[in-house]
Amino acid sequence: MLEGAVRILDQQGCGYFALALVHKCWTSYWLKNRPPIRNVQLWTAALLVFVQGLENLEAVAGKFDLAPASLAKAVKKLTVCI
Repeated sequence: MLEGAVRILDQQGCGYFALALVHKCWTSYWLKNRPPIRNVQLWTAALLVFVQGLENLEAVAGKFDLAPASLAKAVKKLTVCI
């Protein structure tokens, strides 16, 4: 999942800061919660929204075929951990 988010950001031409931020965000969240990951697409999308900003939430939700509300909830969980 982290690999997927990093790959997408790299394809979009994002620099080192975005890649480091997504790594730090996910590592912090996972170390604090150690959740079982059942929906890889949801968490990949949440990491993308975390880096790209909430203004892209609906567009990212559409690309991953997710409900914007569930994506927003996942992003909120990530923001609390960093």
